[in-house]
Amino acid sequence: MRSIAVCDDDEAQLKATLDLLGDFASSRQMELDVRSYAKTCDLLSELHDFNPDLVFMDIEFDGQPEGILAVHVINEQVPDCQVVYLTNYLQYAVDVYRTDHVWFVLKTQLEQRLPELFDKLSAIEASKRKHVVVETKDGAIINMACADIRYIERRERVTHIVTKDATYHVREKVSSLLERLPKGLFARCHYSFVVNMEHVSEIHASDLTLDDGTRLIVSRNYAKAFRERYLQWADSWTV
Repeated sequence: MRSIAVCDDDEAQLKATLDLLGDFASSRQMELDVRSYAKTCDLLSELHDFNPDLVFMDIEFDGQPEGILAVHVINEQVPDCQVVYLTNYLQYAVDVYRTDHVWFVLKTQLEQRLPELFDKLSAIEASKRKHVVVETKDGAIINMACADIRYIERRERVTHIVTKDATYHVREKVSSLLERLPKGLFARCHYSFVVNMEHVSEIHASDLTLDDGTRLIVSRNYAKAFRERYLQWADSWTV
């Protein structure tokens, strides 16, 4: 069963969203535990008890972008929770990308977007369940989640796998390791670098920036192919 929170201070819109989710769940024969909140503080106070898998978050509450501030808290306290911004205001399209979220959806488009949204959520969850086993230079066997890998660097005949929490040093070549990672999620931006598309926040002519601020080189030989693969990933994984 998927646990879902819907947070919106517009009573009519809140009801409309709940009705759409109910109808969609019935059509897909899905079980949903859906809870509604008119205030962000009420949702945040129940985060750990409810532990939602997915949050539909309005942005403006009493004329202020409280939804974005609330998502910062959700990202920190429930990092595995996916977030969909649900709004009528396009002017926040840039601001929301300062938080970890899945999609930015106009309220008027929610009904038509729900099938695509849930299909892609399922794909993301399946990807997060994939693991790769590597042997480090000192002989340790590490079973790591592929989604935790930020980037891979080949330097001085050693492959450095940089994850959210640690860096592992292995002798396996990058090309061999790349074959064992989820297709479409990882791509080479340089002969020495492979990046996880999910952690890329900006791409420029000769470098890119990850979501933790790390900057990596994008070489001329890989730039075009990397951009194409990133756009393919974005088309498959975002709305």
